[in-house]
Amino acid sequence: MRRARTLAFTVPGLLAVVAGCNGVGCVPAPEAGGAVDGVPAAGWPVLAVFLGCRPLPADAPVLADGACPPGAAPACQGEFHWCRLDDGTRHGPWLRLHPAGGPDLLVRYWRGRRHGPWAQWYPDGGKMRSGGFFRGRKHGAWDGWHPDGQQAYHHAYNLGERHGQWSHWDSDGNPAPAP
Repeated sequence: MRRARTLAFTVPGLLAVVAGCNGVGCVPAPEAGGAVDGVPAAGWPVLAVFLGCRPLPADAPVLADGACPPGAAPACQGEFHWCRLDDGTRHGPWLRLHPAGGPDLLVRYWRGRRHGPWAQWYPDGGKMRSGGFFRGRKHGAWDGWHPDGQQAYHHAYNLGERHGQWSHWDSDGNPAPAP
């Protein structure tokens, strides 16, 4: 007979509870409505850490930005952690981890469409590029950096269309032609 496992721990501003893991997904434990260290769990963000998934680092951006939006539940598989609606549609943060454990890519979804901030990091933790989406289309400033931290480019988009002047720099900071 297989026993369900329950794990409960606190991180400042976050309660994580897991139970009933089957390798594909986990279901929040019924005792999630209780209290931890005297603080009621109701209303706290809940983040599931799945058996068979790589654990999230303490400084993972998905933790800093909050947990799943209302109506979505946490899910994960291997190095991927995300929020999904009952029908499996991505809704909320989606995070991929580097093999070393730090964040690689963070994307926000709204009902299956990329919507909100988007960021990618080098394995050493330095930011590689960042931008944003609005209803599935690139929107606003998109910036990229060389591995040494020097800015590599600045692009702007307006609802998926190129907008304004785009700039590129080599690794020494000198203006460079667009690739």
